[in-house]
Amino acid sequence: MKKFRKPLQAILCVVLALVFIAAIPAVMAASDGSYVLGDADNSGDVDIIDATLIMRVCADMVKDTDGSIASRCDIDGNGFDITAATWIQRWLAEMNVPYPIGQRVNLPTEPPTQKPTQKPTQRSTDYELPIV
Repeated sequence: MKKFRKPLQAILCVVLALVFIAAIPAVMAASDGSYVLGDADNSGDVDIIDATLIMRVCADMVKDTDGSIASRCDIDGNGFDITAATWIQRWLAEMNVPYPIGQRVNLPTEPPTQKPTQKPTQRSTDYELPIV
């Protein structure tokens, strides 16, 4: 058993070093104020796990307490909703998507302003047909 101890320690050191080296890009990206659009789990890649996490948040199965998932996954700029998962699924299927999913984008400097909602206009019930 003693003759395997040194090689096992060396292998363990190499594996741990590789894990730490692989984590450096994620830590560096988090510190520069940018994120990968559509990366719900903040892994650095957009995959089906992100679409599933978005669906779970929208179904209230997972809580987005700090709003980080909503901010990283507002794909179309209309707020965080289930369509983000659809856009990601389309992107993963290599369909045409008009948004930069999977690309690094900067955090907004100001919070987004909500668009004012318009009240529906009242229509009269009297309709006139045109004379032909």
